[in-house]
Amino acid sequence: MVDRLVEAGLVTRVSALDDRRRVELTLTPAGRDRELAVRSVEERLYAAIDAASGGIDAGAAIELLRRLSAGEPSGVAVYNRIRANDELAATGSRSAVTS
Repeated sequence: MVDRLVEAGLVTRVSALDDRRRVELTLTPAGRDRELAVRSVEERLYAAIDAASGGIDAGAAIELLRRLSAGEPSGVAVYNRIRANDELAATGSRSAVTS
């Protein structure tokens, strides 16, 4: 996956000077542009979900989705993202992860 990101010009890969086993990845300007585009899509998606679910008790649907995705790669990714966002928010970080 990293090879494809490097080949696409989205990240640079550099071996750490102090430990050749460690690799440092950095977004390129094109990678940052892609990140902003993805965030924009996410924001529109979540706005549409909020608008569609207005006035609806979504608790049961959310619990169903959590149960269906538990242990699946997508469910783990969402859980990790929510946890990271909560940790950033708790520390007062200036940029929490959009979830």
